[in-house]
Amino acid sequence: MTMRALPKQAVRVFWLCFALVGGGIGIYFAYFFKGGSPYSFRETLPQMVSSFGADARVVQIQVSSDNVDYQVITRNSQLRDRAYILRLSRVQGGGTGNTREVENSARAPTAREQREARVTLSQLAPGVVESMYREVNFPSQGSSATLSGETWLLQSGARPFDRYEARYDGTDLHQTQSKASVFAPKPSAVATPPRPAVTTSGVTTLSVTVTSAGRS
Repeated sequence: MTMRALPKQAVRVFWLCFALVGGGIGIYFAYFFKGGSPYSFRETLPQMVSSFGADARVVQIQVSSDNVDYQVITRNSQLRDRAYILRLSRVQGGGTGNTREVENSARAPTAREQREARVTLSQLAPGVVESMYREVNFPSQGSSATLSGETWLLQSGARPFDRYEARYDGTDLHQTQSKASVFAPKPSAVATPPRPAVTTSGVTTLSVTVTSAGRS
């Protein structure tokens, strides 16, 4: 009886220890890494449409690993700047946590901003940034996408020398800079032969007389 029951007891002890260790790890991460998840373009774009209208014109959108910043011109000709920010801070009860915050400001747009704001929020797809990242093999962590005018600019800390551009809808995605182009040898300068010096001494003046035909 005792020999047969011993393996069952050992299994129970093993699972008890496993549960205690796993629970301890879970409590540790829950205690020291509290807070929300990073903001994304997919999440925040619908909120911008709801707040400022689908016809709000984009001046600039900056998407990073954790934050998204919008500058749009609304129908009442106000430039609205909204920043979705994930801040790292101390939280109540101890430990470190991520706090999700939203900051808003407004001002009158400049003439240049009025001219460059041509794309509306309704013309943007929530998944366009993720789609472009996948196409160029950029990780979402450490990469950035910036929309200015009608053009996206993509950069990544994982490949700091590579840059890509695309239209606002993600089409015409192409590379504009690479490591090879950055470190490519520059063409050597072509020496221009010196021009001969011009002196005023010994200059011969040629006089030409033109006679009109048909005159007596």
